[in-house]
Amino acid sequence: MAKKTLTKVLELWNGLVTSLGLVGGMLIVAISGLSAWNIMSRYLANSPVVWADEICEYMLLISVFLTLPLSWREDQHVRVDVLYRRWSKKWRSRANLLFSFWALLFCAALTWYGFLQARYAAVQGETSITATGIATYPVLAFIPIGAFLLCIQIVLSTWWLAKGKDFQGRDVSPGTSGPTDKEG
Repeated sequence: MAKKTLTKVLELWNGLVTSLGLVGGMLIVAISGLSAWNIMSRYLANSPVVWADEICEYMLLISVFLTLPLSWREDQHVRVDVLYRRWSKKWRSRANLLFSFWALLFCAALTWYGFLQARYAAVQGETSITATGIATYPVLAFIPIGAFLLCIQIVLSTWWLAKGKDFQGRDVSPGTSGPTDKEG
């Protein structure tokens, strides 16, 4: 019973992470469309869309923070591969656990301080400094939300790695670091 429940929760989590990745990707497409519209309006009609750049910046921030858990789950985050690829599988596995620990600490701090900043912006009624005057707290709220979701993904991925599985929980040979670890 408990294993079925855990499996269902993990399936729901993976569905959420995948869905957030899709939303983040759609935001990138929207940024491209809005930027193109702004450029055409500026150069063809001599009438730029004054709020377009600001909205694109907000959509980019939201996209980045929504897709963080997916990047971690798929092992597509940034690391120094020049060194990492030279290490043995055993050392890569150890490094993954160590890096996961430090990443978790950083993301926990980012969650907390991001929450404090978003709350401050809401309480103070902060708005953007542009002519649009958009409230900043809804956008700032995506920082602690994304960081918190990344904390959850780091814990799950580290749990899988400690059990000798890849970032998605699939069995891998002992000592490997994940699905991208093909060389010895």
